[in-house]
Amino acid sequence: DMKSRYYSSEPVATCRVRERTRPTLAELFEGCDSMEARNHAIGQAYQVFGYTLAEIGEQVGLTPSMVCKISRGVRHLNHTSNRS
Repeated sequence: DMKSRYYSSEPVATCRVRERTRPTLAELFEGCDSMEARNHAIGQAYQVFGYTLAEIGEQVGLTPSMVCKISRGVRHLNHTSNRS
């Protein structure tokens, strides 16, 4: 039957797989010697690798709220540059 072909009763551990394959925050922020590089790394850490705002904030010394604002700004810049 079609449903059993695509659905399994086994839980999918995609989060655990992502956590094993993603770079550490220290690796992501290594060599970030400018605010622009740091902000790009924040966007990557949150949007691509799924780190929490609190985890990122702890790494870079910012509040989760500030990390969120930076991440939104990076996402906006990426979206704007893709349209041109």
